[in-house]
Amino acid sequence: MGGKKKNSKIENASEEGKLVWTPIMDEALMDAFLHQHNLGNRVNGSFTTKAYENIVNELKEKLGKDVDKDKVKNRMKTLKANLSRSHDLFKNLSGFSWSPVTKLWSAEPEV
Repeated sequence: MGGKKKNSKIENASEEGKLVWTPIMDEALMDAFLHQHNLGNRVNGSFTTKAYENIVNELKEKLGKDVDKDKVKNRMKTLKANLSRSHDLFKNLSGFSWSPVTKLWSAEPEV
């Protein structure tokens, strides 16, 4: 049977050129976007080409990962979709709130 089969999702993802994002990587991504926003590299609600170049370079330096503009844009789409789904799920439910300290949804004890 020759070759050794890899079962790890992470190993398979790396083989396909995909990047597996971690919470630490997501935080670095958000920090990079915020930094570019504060520098004025967001015009009419959209980040400039230069902003994306800076974000990619910052992430490559901080994370030591193969990050490119497409991966950054795709991750932002995923994060926005997840936030939207979470918001829709909890918006009409009393007793739930987002905690900026823990960065998690929390519920009142009676919930």
